[in-house]
Parts: sequence; C-alpha cells; structure tokens
Amino acid sequence: MINHKLPFDYADEPLPKGFTNDNLLVNVFEKAVKVVMKRIFCKKCGAELIRSREVLLSSPMKYQYRCEKCNTDYISVTSYPAICFVEEDNNE
Repeated sequence: MINHKLPFDYADEPLPKGFTNDNLLVNVFEKAVKVVMKRIFCKKCGAELIRSREVLLSSPMKYQYRCEKCNTDYISVTSYPAICFVEEDNNE
C-alpha cells in the first residue's frame, strides 16, 4: 500500500523537492488549550446520569441516559462524558 501525502500534510515538515510555500493548501497554527470534561446531570434531582448501552440509530445518533436516583430517562445527541478543548485565556 502506497501512502500518498497531500500538500497540506507537509505543513510541519521540510517541503519536498518541487514544492514551494505557494503549493501548500493550508497553514498550520498552534494555540494553547485546556482539556475539559463535560458530564450530564438529572434536571429533577441533580444526580449524574448513566449512559445505557442502547443507541438510537437516527441521524444524528442519539444516546439514552438514566438517572439511577429518580429513574428518569433522558436522550441526547451528545455522548457523555465528553471531552472538549477550550482556548486558554492569555490574561491569566
């Protein structure tokens, strides 16, 4: 299997022979971020919800959650816990 690189794959490497900066399709920038974990909680009692094994095969997919404290069911298009990246504030 031959691994062909697209021009933007070379952004962090020395340019191959025959390529100039004008051939690159994208610019690569770095930015400091914080990793944040999002969790989901019950609206009624405030307990953390547990995801069931069932996934509703719709578009988009939906995930089912249950509160083990008050037995309330919830459905979300986001799978929790979720990891997201937040830009760091440079003023801190």
